[in-house]
Amino acid sequence: MAAMLLVDLDKTLIKSDYLQESFINCFSQNIFSPITSIFILLKNGKAFLKKYLFNKANISIESLPYNKKVLDVIYQWKEKNPEKKVILISATYHEVVERIANHLECFDDWHGTRDENLKSEIKLKKIKDLTGGESFTYIGDSFADLVIWKNAKKCYLVNPSKRLLKAVTKINDSIEIIASKKSNLFFEVIKTIRVHQWVKNLLIFIPAILSLKPFVDLLEVLVSGFFAFSFIASAFYILNDLFDI
Repeated sequence: MAAMLLVDLDKTLIKSDYLQESFINCFSQNIFSPITSIFILLKNGKAFLKKYLFNKANISIESLPYNKKVLDVIYQWKEKNPEKKVILISATYHEVVERIANHLECFDDWHGTRDENLKSEIKLKKIKDLTGGESFTYIGDSFADLVIWKNAKKCYLVNPSKRLLKAVTKINDSIEIIASKKSNLFFEVIKTIRVHQWVKNLLIFIPAILSLKPFVDLLEVLVSGFFAFSFIASAFYILNDLFDI
């Protein structure tokens, strides 16, 4: 049994990406935030951008979309191995990682990005420092974690793609998958863009009908106009959903 369990944050412990969450949150407060973010990224790097977005965003740690299946794995680990540490380690800004760890109360320690982006090789180096060369188990989700899984005794993959699973299989033979229930992408898109609301835009056909002009001559323009109005409305529904989240 590995001496330590290490858990990633973005799209692993939580179902979303905190950097994306904070960016959207900032954008909802200030439409010029994307320009500022690009400037900071180019001038100071990704680590500083994460700090900037953390300070500007207003995100409730309690309301983040935590992955219950990952939490169940953590709780089971702690129950079976009460003497072994569970550590939250992520490329997310360190104050966010600390707040999440304190909120969940299931981690013995936590580490996040400070002066350099705690990802891939840099994260592996940190893990080796923490474990002192002992074996460890790692829960992650992305190709950036391959170098870590290569050195892990056991790998937990969260909702992996076929390509990622194949890549991990080549470097480690102790793999377990944590999969969420898959939703139907087509129906999710239909629901998100609110297709049922498009019926309101049928009103643009009424003036054409009442004008007594040949309807067929206007049909191409009317259909184009109908879909143009509908897609614009759907775009605003999506933006509004993101801001609400």
